[in-house]
Amino acid sequence: MESISNASMKTGFVLAIPERCTGCRLCEMVCSLAKQNAINPSLASIQVMSAMAGEQEMHFPIKCDQCLDAPCIDACNRNALYRDRKTGAIIVDKWACNQCGACVAACPFGMISMGEKSIVKCDLCKGEPLCVAVCKAGALKFVQRDMVSNELSLRVCA
Repeated sequence: MESISNASMKTGFVLAIPERCTGCRLCEMVCSLAKQNAINPSLASIQVMSAMAGEQEMHFPIKCDQCLDAPCIDACNRNALYRDRKTGAIIVDKWACNQCGACVAACPFGMISMGEKSIVKCDLCKGEPLCVAVCKAGALKFVQRDMVSNELSLRVCA
């Protein structure tokens, strides 16, 4: 795969705003249906975690951040992961993937899993993430990395 400079491509990602998440899990359902042909949240590339904060239940969408430094790409010795020039998403070449699990271990968010024939991870739905489209609460937004600083990401998109 050719090397792509960050300046020459888009680097979009799904930004999660936990304060807005209702825990409906529709994002998980649409993801698993679109990518795995089954309504099974455990197969989705986005996971909604829940925890109690006092007496209030909080929900936290966890998803691939399409890391700029991408430890999953570095961990793959078969070059089965690459960054899409158009969307900036890290894509799996299912023909090259041998399911060794190196990328799974390298992902700092735990958002790469083993599928039946290759690994499973978010591909940003070719630049139009379905999870964002179905989130009526506004807990998920598709943003360009250069528009949102890490420190202010939740405040800018609120």
